[in-house]
Amino acid sequence: LKLARLERHRPRFAVTSDRSSMELEALRSLGLPVVSTAVASCSASGCLPTEWVATAQSATSLCLPTHSHKLKDAKVPIATIMTSQVGNNIGKAACLRVPAAAEVPDGAMGELAKSLWRPMLMRQPDRQLSIVVFNALLKAFEAKPYYPQVPPALRAWTWRKPQMIALISGLDADLFCMQEIEVDTFDQEFAFLSDIGYAAVAPQDGDRPKKRVEGEPPRDIAKCAFFYKPHRLELVWHESRSRAVLAAFRHLATGQLLYAASCHLEGAPREAAARVSQMKSAIDRIRQDQRRRGVPHEDCCLVLAGDFNSDEHSSVCHLLRTGRLERSFRDPWAPDVELTKMDYSHEFIFRDLYAPRGADLSCGSRPPTFCCPPGRCFAAIDFLFYTPRSLRPVAIRTPFTARHLEATRGVGVPAPWHFSDHVPLGGVFQVGVADDPDTTSRPLAAL
Repeated sequence: LKLARLERHRPRFAVTSDRSSMELEALRSLGLPVVSTAVASCSASGCLPTEWVATAQSATSLCLPTHSHKLKDAKVPIATIMTSQVGNNIGKAACLRVPAAAEVPDGAMGELAKSLWRPMLMRQPDRQLSIVVFNALLKAFEAKPYYPQVPPALRAWTWRKPQMIALISGLDADLFCMQEIEVDTFDQEFAFLSDIGYAAVAPQDGDRPKKRVEGEPPRDIAKCAFFYKPHRLELVWHESRSRAVLAAFRHLATGQLLYAASCHLEGAPREAAARVSQMKSAIDRIRQDQRRRGVPHEDCCLVLAGDFNSDEHSSVCHLLRTGRLERSFRDPWAPDVELTKMDYSHEFIFRDLYAPRGADLSCGSRPPTFCCPPGRCFAAIDFLFYTPRSLRPVAIRTPFTARHLEATRGVGVPAPWHFSDHVPLGGVFQVGVADDPDTTSRPLAAL
C-alpha cells in the first residue's frame, strides 16, 4: 500500500479504534482526518481504491505509510474504515475516536439497520453540502406511556443511544437538523459528537434556559438542535425559540452563508394557528438577522426543515410554497380555525425537496417519514424546504426504502432495526448554484 505517497491519491482517511491511546497518537502523527462511513461506500465514492477496500474488509490490521520522521509505519487494528471530505486541509484535521459499535440485530433486522445507516455521499464535496432532517424520539421515551407495543428492551436508552451513534456516524452528513433532543442531559448523553467529528448547537428550553438546581433530577424536556461538522461549516449565529432553533453557518469551501431552522411544530392536530405562528416567528427572526448583517435575502442559502406535525396540504406548507398566507385560508386539519389576524407574506422563494419531480419515491406523491406502532398507516410529516436561488439539489434520500416499508407495515417503529418513530430524510445540494427550472422534472440521484 502506497496511498500516502501517490500524489493523485491524497490521504483522505484513517483507521482507528477506541481501545488504545497509543494507536490514537500514531494516527495523530499521520495528521489524517476521520469521519465515519460504511466500508462498502469507500470504493463507490471514489475516495479509496477498490483493492484497498477489499483488503480492509478481509484484514485485521493495516500498515499505513507516513512521512513522519517520528513514526515509521503505523500498524492499526481496523475498527471502521474512515473517509473524509475535508479536501486538502489534511494537516489541520484532528484524529477522532470512534465510540463502541452499536449492537446490530441478527439476520434481516440487522440488514435493515445497516441499510438505514447508509451514507450521504457527495461527488463534489468542495461545492456541495449534505443535510439530514431527523426526529430522534426523546430519551425519556422509555418512561412514557405511549406506544405500549414497544417492549422495554427497545425503549431503553442504553440500547437506543448506540443505535443513534451508529446512524449519525453512518449517514456522515454535514448538517443534521434534529428534533426531540433532551435539554438537561445533552452534555452528558451527546458527548460522543466530538468523538465522531461533530459540534452542536445544543437544545435549549427557551432563549433563556432555566438553571438546574444541584441535585434536582433532569427534566424530560426535548427541543431542537443542530449537529454539524466544524471543518465544513462555521457557526456564525444561532438563536433558540420555543419550537425551533435557528442558525447561520458559513460553508467553508465556498464562503457561502447558510441559514437554517430546525423545527418541531405544535403536535395537536387542531392547533394549526400555533404551527403557523411558530413558522412565521422562525422566518421573521432569520430575516431580522440578515438585515442586521446587511445580507440580501436572495444571496443566502436558507433551509427550513423539521417535524411539522402536519402534511403537505397544511397551512405551514402553503405559507412556504406560496410566500403568503391570506386571512381567509383554512387548514385542512382545522377548517374552522382562524390562522392569522391579517394577511402575511415573506420575500423568500422556497421549494420542497420532496415535492414530486419525476422521481420514483415508491409511495405515492411523497415518501412517508413516520409510522408509529401498531403501524396501521404511514405519514409524511417531516419536511425540508430550501431556497432554489442558491441551492440546487443533486441527490435525495429515500426515507423508508421498499424493504423498510415492508418491515414496518403493520408493526411500526421503533423496532429492532430502528430506535425512533421517524426515519431520516435529506439530500445533497450544490451550494451557491440556482436550481435550474428545466431540471425540476428530472429525478434526483437516490441516496
